[in-house]
Amino acid sequence: SLLNEIEYLIRRSKPDAIITIDSKGFNFRLWKRLKDFQGERIHIVGPSIWAFKNGKKRSQHLGNLVDNLFLLLPFEKPFYKDLAHPPKNIEYVG
Repeated sequence: SLLNEIEYLIRRSKPDAIITIDSKGFNFRLWKRLKDFQGERIHIVGPSIWAFKNGKKRSQHLGNLVDNLFLLLPFEKPFYKDLAHPPKNIEYVG
């Protein structure tokens, strides 16, 4: 599968950082497989936790998956800061 292939390539090349963009369903499955990744974990476009009734509940452990989260909307940052395990760095980039 594509997920297996990408995981293999990342483990073989040992990059200093991995940047994923949007596509939470695919990328977060990849991050779960790469829990032991030692480099910087960066995700651009946070999941819309503010838009769904249980969105915040489903994202409580986002910080266990990514170190840096870059957001597109200015009002999103407080939603992520209040998670049980937020990413280390949360920035609005527009």
